[in-house]
Amino acid sequence: MKKVRTSKPVRTVPFDAAAYLDDDETRLAYLNAVLADGDASEIVAALGTIARARGMSRVARHAGLGRESLYKALGENGNPAFRTILSVAAALGYRQIYATKLRTSRRTSLSILADSLTRLICIAACATSSRDCSM
Repeated sequence: MKKVRTSKPVRTVPFDAAAYLDDDETRLAYLNAVLADGDASEIVAALGTIARARGMSRVARHAGLGRESLYKALGENGNPAFRTILSVAAALGYRQIYATKLRTSRRTSLSILADSLTRLICIAACATSSRDCSM
C-alpha cells in the first residue's frame, strides 16, 4: 500500500518594496526611475513607498500632515493635491528643478525626451547629500 504524502502549505509574505529601500541613494534611484516613466499614479505610489521606508509618522510630521491623511493620500486610491506631493517630497529631503526643453533638429526624439525628463524633473537628496544639484 502506498503512503500518501501530505505537503506542508507554503508560507508566503506580501512583497513590500519599502523593506528594500534602506538607504538614500537607493530611494533616490527608485524615485528617479519612476519619474522617468512619467506615470502620475506610479509617482504617487513611489512617494508612498519611500515615505513608508523612512517612517510614515516622521514624514507626515515634517510635511505638516496627519499620518492617516498621508496614508490615504499616497495610498492605492489616493489622489493627492500637488501641494501635498510637494510637501511630502520636501519632507523626504527632495527638491524639484525645472528647466526649459531644448529643441534641436539633429537629435532623435528619444534622446530629446530623455534629456527633457532629466532637465524637467531633477529630484536630488539635498538633505543627505552634499552634491550640487544645480544644472
